[in-house]
Amino acid sequence: MGSQRKILLIFAACLALGAGLLVALSGGDEEPVVPVEVVTPGGVGSEIDLLDRVTRDEQELPTRQSEGEEPTEIFFPLELSLSLVEPAKRLMADGVGAHGSGARARLEGHLYGTDSKGVAGEVRFTSGANMGRVLKCDAGGGFGAHDLYPGLSIVKVSGPLIAGAEREVLLRNDRKSVLNIGFGRPAVVHGRVQDEAGEPIVGARITMDGQETYTDQEGTFYYPRMTSGQVLLIVEKDGYAAWREKYNVKAGANLSGDKLVYTLRPGARLELHIAESIGARQPAQVFLLPAAGARTSRDFPWHRYNPVSVYPGGTSTVEGLPPGNLQLYLFHAGARAKPRVSSVSLKAGRLTKTVLHLEPAPMLKGRVIKDGEPVSRALVRLEAPDQVQTTLSTFGQPAGFLEVGVFPNLPTSVQSTWSDPAGRFTFSSNEQATPTRYLTAEGPEGKTWAGEVVRRGQTEVDLVLKEIPPDDSVIEFQMEGRELALPIQVSVEGQPRMAVSLPADQDFRVEELAKGRWRVNARWNSQPLLRDVVIDLKDETALLIPLPEAAKSGGSALFNPARR
Repeated sequence: MGSQRKILLIFAACLALGAGLLVALSGGDEEPVVPVEVVTPGGVGSEIDLLDRVTRDEQELPTRQSEGEEPTEIFFPLELSLSLVEPAKRLMADGVGAHGSGARARLEGHLYGTDSKGVAGEVRFTSGANMGRVLKCDAGGGFGAHDLYPGLSIVKVSGPLIAGAEREVLLRNDRKSVLNIGFGRPAVVHGRVQDEAGEPIVGARITMDGQETYTDQEGTFYYPRMTSGQVLLIVEKDGYAAWREKYNVKAGANLSGDKLVYTLRPGARLELHIAESIGARQPAQVFLLPAAGARTSRDFPWHRYNPVSVYPGGTSTVEGLPPGNLQLYLFHAGARAKPRVSSVSLKAGRLTKTVLHLEPAPMLKGRVIKDGEPVSRALVRLEAPDQVQTTLSTFGQPAGFLEVGVFPNLPTSVQSTWSDPAGRFTFSSNEQATPTRYLTAEGPEGKTWAGEVVRRGQTEVDLVLKEIPPDDSVIEFQMEGRELALPIQVSVEGQPRMAVSLPADQDFRVEELAKGRWRVNARWNSQPLLRDVVIDLKDETALLIPLPEAAKSGGSALFNPARR
C-alpha cells in the first residue's frame, strides 16, 4: 500500500453458506425503522431566515460512475455505508456535548418517477429544526443524511421530471426514518369546504401535497393528479381558523367529494404590540404556542405562522388563529421578554389585543476578521450544545412535544446573522439558558471558517477566519479472491454517492472524506460483513472485507430474475 498508507485493519468472518442456497438475514439485528408520516400540504433567530443561503448539502457532491459496465454473474451489490462519528476538528467543551452532537437523526429514501424508476431531484427542509437543509438525490433517486435534528419537519420535494410534493417527516435521534415517494399512478381528488351551517365557502385556499387550488361557487375543489401517500392538507380562508389534516391517498384512487368535507369555524385575530423600542432597527420574533392541554395542537398549521415578526415599538396583527388559550414567547437580540412567557385567550370572530414588554439583556458582541481585516457578510451563529433540549426547556415541555407539532429551534438554542461591513455582529447572550455556547463564522465564499467556545461572563469575542482544510482522506476496501466484477453501492453520511461495477483485479477506494472518526458498515445480500466498525481516519486507511464465496465467483447468479 506504500509508505503513505495507514494501519491495515483486517476483519475475518466465517460466513456459513448452504450448498447453493443464500439465506437473507434481517430482523432483530437491524435498526428499528421509524415510520414516517408523509403529507401534502421558523425561527433560527434574527434576519438569517429571510436569506436564501446555499448550504453544503446543495453543493455538488463527488460522484463517480464506472466508465463501462463490467460483465458479471454477481447479481447482488456490495452495500457500503460510511457515517462520520466525530470530525477531527470539532468545537468541544468540558461537561457539555460537542458542537453539532445533538443532530443525530437519520433520514433515507428514494424518489420514483411515473415509470417507477428512480428519478433525480432534491429534498428541501422548509419548516422545523432542520429548516434550510437540502438533500440532493443521485441519478437513482436516492437521498439521505445522518446529521439531522429530531422532531417533526416539513420537506419540499422537487425535480425536473416529477410533479413535486410537500411532506412531513418524523425524525428521532439515533434512529433511521424512511421517506419514499412514487409519482406513478396518481389519484383523483374531489373535496368540499363549508361553514358551520353547512353553507359552501367560496375561495378557500387548499394546499395539498404542495399543490394549491381554490374552492368554486359550490365550495368544491379538485385535483386531477395527486401523488399517493399520507399527504398533508391545509385549508385557509380569511375570517376562518385554518385547518390542518393528514390524509392517506391511495395510488390510482378516485376520491369523491363526500369523503373530503372540511368545516371551517370562525377564526380569531391577535394584535401584538411591543411597548419598548429596544433595538428597533430589526424585528423581534414572537412564537405562538397552544397552552398545555389545548386541542388545537395538531389540527392547526402552526409552522405557517411561527415566528411572527414585530418591530419593537410597533404592532403586528395575525389573522385566522384558532380560538383558545395561547402562550407567547418573545425574543429579540440584546433584549429579553418581561415576563418570559405571556398568555392570551382568543375568542372566535373577535380581535384580541395584547402588549408585550422587553427589557435590556446581556449581549455578546464581536467581529469577524481575516488577515487583520474585517469581513462582511460572514454567516455567524451562536448555538447551544444541545439545541433540542434547550428549545424544550424554553417551552417547558417534555421530549415528545416536538413530535406533535412542527417547531423550529428557538433563539435560545441558535441565533444566526450576517456580519456588517465592519465585520461586527451582536447576539443576545442567553447564558441563562445555557452557560456554555458555541460561536462560529463561515466566510461569504464558503471556504473559510472560525469557531470559539463561549463561556459564562464573556461579552465580546473575535472570530478569525482560516481556510477550511480539504476533505482528502481515503478508505480503500480490499476484497481478496474475487473472480468477477462486483456491483458496489456506497452512501456517505446517508447520501448515496457511488454505484460502480468494480473489476475483479481492483480494490475499491472511497475518496474525499473528512478527517475524523468514521463508522463503517458493509453487507452483501442482506448479510452483514462489517458491522459498526469504527476507524480513526487521518490520511488513508485500508479495510479488508471478508466476502462470501458467492460474491466472489458468481453463485448468486442463481437468484438473478433475468435468468429464470
